[in-house]
Amino acid sequence: MFHIDVCLFYREMGNLLPKTSSGLIANGYLWVDFFFILSGFVIHHAYAERLGAGIRWRATASYYRSRFLRIYPLHLALTLLLIVAVIAAGSAWPGLRDGSWDAFFKPSRCRPTF
Repeated sequence: MFHIDVCLFYREMGNLLPKTSSGLIANGYLWVDFFFILSGFVIHHAYAERLGAGIRWRATASYYRSRFLRIYPLHLALTLLLIVAVIAAGSAWPGLRDGSWDAFFKPSRCRPTF
């Protein structure tokens, strides 16, 4: 919601809520810090005993394989959904078609520089 609010504000479409009425959106960047702190505690709680016994190659490979198969399909599906949503939003709201998308993602900018 923080990023949606920022995007709307910089495109002169207003805010979701006034900044004085909601600290959840106005200070939304702080939720990223909270997420990293909380996930550190959860990971420590879940894996502290296993890591204390030592790290084994098979267990590590199995962990990464299961993690990849759990996360990547969702990542791919949401990326495709986001592409469709961006195209639909650009069609529905002309205010979003200010040329910034084309300027940022034009092919000459996407070439690697060595």
